[in-house]
Amino acid sequence: MVFAVACAQVAPPYPSPNITGAQPVAQLQILSKGGPAVSVRINGDEAARVPCNGGVALKPADQGVPALRWNLQVVDQTGGRILLDERVTQLPRWLLVQRDSAALSTSPILGLFVACSPP
Repeated sequence: MVFAVACAQVAPPYPSPNITGAQPVAQLQILSKGGPAVSVRINGDEAARVPCNGGVALKPADQGVPALRWNLQVVDQTGGRILLDERVTQLPRWLLVQRDSAALSTSPILGLFVACSPP
């Protein structure tokens, strides 16, 4: 009895950015999870307002959004506190706004929404 063993290279399942294999859209996706109402500023100009548990997507050249490089600020609308002040040079990016902070990510945001604080 003779056994033959063959090896075949199999591509790893991970370089594909999503299930369909399509490239992610070059945009900034903003998602609030229990965060305060915020103003999102790009290069000093307000690009969006996001309420608690709200969300919006911003794309360069769409509705007055400038081309990249962005000086991105997230400002609490009630007190004027700056939650995030960063430079964005590549998209896609995901921005998570929480009660006391905001953060940029290179990965999509998962998880449940959080109850909003009373006004």
